[in-house]
Amino acid sequence: MRKLVLKDYKEVDGIKIFHENIDENHSDYNSQGLDNLYKQEEKHFWFLARKNFILQNFKKYIDKNSKIIEIGAGTGNVSRNLQQNGYENISVGEMHLNGLKYAKSYGIKDCYQFDLLDTPFENEFDSVCMFDVLEHIPNDNEALKNVNKMLNGGVR
Repeated sequence: MRKLVLKDYKEVDGIKIFHENIDENHSDYNSQGLDNLYKQEEKHFWFLARKNFILQNFKKYIDKNSKIIEIGAGTGNVSRNLQQNGYENISVGEMHLNGLKYAKSYGIKDCYQFDLLDTPFENEFDSVCMFDVLEHIPNDNEALKNVNKMLNGGVR
């Protein structure tokens, strides 16, 4: 049984907001860092190599017709690259509204602001991906349980 959304949300500039009271500048990650990230992602070798590595692995393991969400997407740059390479059914989830505004500007249709420890989704996605995210979550076991809950038919 599919249940897209388990919680109410409001929509601002096409972004679905589930947890509007999230601190944009918490101790582990400052949302202003996303502005710096946005400026560097298309220039710095590390970000370019990282995107290519992720794309190559997606091509091996993830069908292009899969319904995908990238959690902790930052500016959405990785998802943008995947979308440009045929993964058109991709969404992004991020705590920071600032990052989601960049993702929207990249043309990513479905942008969700939420906290993974209180996910609004159940049985919704074929694939859930996170890159450099889990180390920022204090309760990583709970986060992974919620990722599993978001998937159709278990972990991929």
